[in-house]
Amino acid sequence: MTKPVSRRRRLGLYLWTAALLGWVGVALADVWDPYDRNQFFTGNELVHGSEQIHELGPGASSDPGGRDIDFFRIGERPLASYEVVVDGISNEILPLTLERWNNQGIPIQGSVSVSSGVARSRSLRWENSVNSSVGGSYVRVASLTECFACSSARAAYHIRAYETTYSLPRFNNSGTQTTLLIVQNMAPQAVSGSVHFWSPTGARLGTMPFSLTTKQTLVQNTASLAYAAGTSGSITISHDGRYGDLSGKAVALEPATGFVFDTALAPVPH
Repeated sequence: MTKPVSRRRRLGLYLWTAALLGWVGVALADVWDPYDRNQFFTGNELVHGSEQIHELGPGASSDPGGRDIDFFRIGERPLASYEVVVDGISNEILPLTLERWNNQGIPIQGSVSVSSGVARSRSLRWENSVNSSVGGSYVRVASLTECFACSSARAAYHIRAYETTYSLPRFNNSGTQTTLLIVQNMAPQAVSGSVHFWSPTGARLGTMPFSLTTKQTLVQNTASLAYAAGTSGSITISHDGRYGDLSGKAVALEPATGFVFDTALAPVPH
């Protein structure tokens, strides 16, 4: 049986083959030009699992510093959370900025360094805190280094997008059962977020905010929450951490029999 090739390995093989054919992979980013430098004209959309190679080479005379800038569309589901990561950044375009812009053409959020060492790779993370979809969000990538006789071939970066929302398909506080929610922050930084409770028909019952310092664990008796008492349903968790920063489970206790039912906290697969 042939072993399936992972997405990351396919991307590596693709770029390696392109280099052998005599055209560098970063040149593929030009298929979005000249529209990607205009926020409202770009047709390039990031979705969960997107991975793209781009460049910030010579731009139009109107571009800051004479260097290209890139915009991306990104849609948001209700009460969900997201992360965009830029890494694989060449020295030509350092320092690099990664920002979120609204549909008014205004920057509303900056990114943070991925590591605590040399701050090269950037992570942009946020929650959609409203119970409706948002279709007018944009991501902007630019370099603070001016482009005088610069080269597109030396101006590459790699961008990825994730939905970071977690789900728990079952909690049960009906009858004699009680569900405990356990969430641990495994990240080296604090993570804040919201636990959303849903009825079996998909109606939102209520939302519980939380904030966890690094390695801190939340243990919540969901039956003590007025909107979750005496009922059952499912849970989703949105947060401002990175993809995979949280782990946890729901534990349903049945005192009459001593049975315990565990339901793992699940990220969106990719």
